[in-house]
Amino acid sequence: MVAKPVKTENTKKTALIGSSSFADFCDKYNLDSELKAKIPDTTFNCFAEKNKFVTYFLEQFEGQVKGKGYTDLILYAGLNGLNSDSGLSSAQATLTKILNQAKQDKLRVIVVGAQPFKGFGSWTPEWAENIKANNAWIAKNSKVDIFIDIYSVFNDGQDKQKKEYYVGSDYLHPNEAGQKVILQMIASKAYGKSGVGQAAKPFTNADSTANATVWNSINADQQPLTQDEIKELLQKPRLKIRIPGLNFSDFSPEDFESSIDGTIYLHKPFFSEYIVGIYRYGIVILGIVCTFFIMSAGLRWALPNAGGENISEAKQQLARAITGLMLGVGSYVILYTINPTLVSFKGIGVAFIQPKDFSVYIKNMLADGTFIKDPNFHYNTTGSNATLSDDNIISVSEKLGLDQCLLWSFAHKESGGKLHAIGDDENYAYNNKPVNARRDFLLSGKKYSGATFTPPASSVSDWEAKGGFKKLNNYAIDGKIVKNDDVFDFGKPPDYGIDWRFSHGISFLQITIFPMANDRTGQKIDGPNGPEWARKVYGRWYTVTDLL
Repeated sequence: MVAKPVKTENTKKTALIGSSSFADFCDKYNLDSELKAKIPDTTFNCFAEKNKFVTYFLEQFEGQVKGKGYTDLILYAGLNGLNSDSGLSSAQATLTKILNQAKQDKLRVIVVGAQPFKGFGSWTPEWAENIKANNAWIAKNSKVDIFIDIYSVFNDGQDKQKKEYYVGSDYLHPNEAGQKVILQMIASKAYGKSGVGQAAKPFTNADSTANATVWNSINADQQPLTQDEIKELLQKPRLKIRIPGLNFSDFSPEDFESSIDGTIYLHKPFFSEYIVGIYRYGIVILGIVCTFFIMSAGLRWALPNAGGENISEAKQQLARAITGLMLGVGSYVILYTINPTLVSFKGIGVAFIQPKDFSVYIKNMLADGTFIKDPNFHYNTTGSNATLSDDNIISVSEKLGLDQCLLWSFAHKESGGKLHAIGDDENYAYNNKPVNARRDFLLSGKKYSGATFTPPASSVSDWEAKGGFKKLNNYAIDGKIVKNDDVFDFGKPPDYGIDWRFSHGISFLQITIFPMANDRTGQKIDGPNGPEWARKVYGRWYTVTDLL
C-alpha cells in the first residue's frame, strides 16, 4: 500500500484514496510530489493499493483519514467490481458511506471519475455502462464538491481509450502521460492551478457589468480552461479517406491567442493544410495522367499509320497534355498573380467557450427576473403556455446577462422554444445514445395506463447482450414503435399526468428531473400543491410547477 506523505509545516491536509490508478500516480510516477509543488500550502497523503475495491477505500478512510485533521479528500470513483448491476449497487452504497462520513468530518470532497478500458481482457459492455452510470451518479451527488471527469478526456468518442494515455496494450492503467493529465485536472479544477504553473485565463465577457458580477459570484467554484487543458481536449482531424502526404501539424503555444476580454482563440490551419494536401495530391495525379498522354502521343508519332494522319493527332494530344501539366503546376503562380490572398491560407480563429449551465441563471429568480427573497417560495400554478418570441428572448437575455443568440439557440434546440415543453425520456426512440429511462421503460413491459407489452429483453444484461440502445431504443411491435401513453395535463397537479417512474425534461430549458435517483436531481418535496417532484439547482429546489 502506498501511504507516502509529502511533509510540510502547513495545516491543510489532503488524502488521496484509490486503487491501481492512484497507486501508480503516487508511487510509480511520484506525481503527488508534483501536486505538492503546485499547491505548496497543502500536505498530500496517498492511501492506494493495486487491484482494490471500494470497500478498501472505506477501510482507508475510516482508519487513516476520518478524524485525523484532513481538509480535503481526493477519491477515485473506482471500476473494480462494477461488472454487474449488483456490483454497481454495492459500490454506490459503499461510496455513499464514505461521502456521508466525509461531510460529517467537514471535508471538501473531490472525486476523480473512472476511465474507459475497452480492450482490456475482462471488459464487457455492461461493465462499461456501469462505469458511466457510476460516474454520472457521483457527478450529480450533492456531497461531492468537485467531480473530475477523466472518462470524456480519455475517451476516443466510441467508449474506447486514447492509446497515448495508457500503458502499452494494457488498455486499463494510465501511463505517465495519462497520469499527468489527471494531475493537471486535479490542480486546475480543485485548486485553480494551471498545468504549467501560470495563472489561468478566464473565459468571460467584460466583467464590468453587474450581470457578470452575479455570474462570477454564483459560479465561482468553476475554474476556466487553461491552454494545457484545451490541448488535452483537442484532437487532430481524422480523415476517413487518407490523403498520401497529408500530415496535420501538432499544437504549439503559437497557435493560441488571447483577446482583450480573456477569450482564448485557437489559430490552427487544419483547413489550409487539408486544401494544400488535396492540391499536392491532385498535382501528382495530374502529372501521372499527363505523362501517360505524353507517352501515348509519342508512340503514335513514332509509329504513324500508312497515311500519316495520326501524326497530326499525336501533335495535338501532346500539346494538350503539356498545356494541362503546365496549368496544373503553374496554377499557384496564376492564382498569386490574380490575388495573393487566394493562396495565403490562414487558420480560422476558433474561440474556446467555457460551458455554462443555463440553470444557474434562474437561481433565486422569479419569472420577471427579480430575486426571490424566500428560499422556500414555490408557485402554486403554472405560467401561461406559449412559444418564446424573439422579444421574449431579448427580454430574458437582458435580465439574465446572456447572449441573445446563445439563449435562442439553446431554447429552440432543447424545446423548440415552447415554455411548457415536456421531454418524455422513456419515449426516446433513436439508436444513437443510451437513455436509461428508455431502457427501463421497455424492460418494465408496462405503460402508464396499465397496458402491458412484451419487453425486448429480460434484464439489463440481456438488454446489452442484444445490442443495447444501438439496437433496441427503437423497439417496435407490429411495426409500431413502443411508447408510453402518459399525457401532460395542466389540470392534474402536482404530477400533471406524467409517468414519474422515469425522468422527464421540464420547460423550455428542459431541466431534467430524475425520480429514480432520489437525490438533488430528483426528489419529492412539499409544495403548495402537496408532495411534488423537484430538482435542486445550485442550492434551491424547483418543483415542476416552478419550472413551468
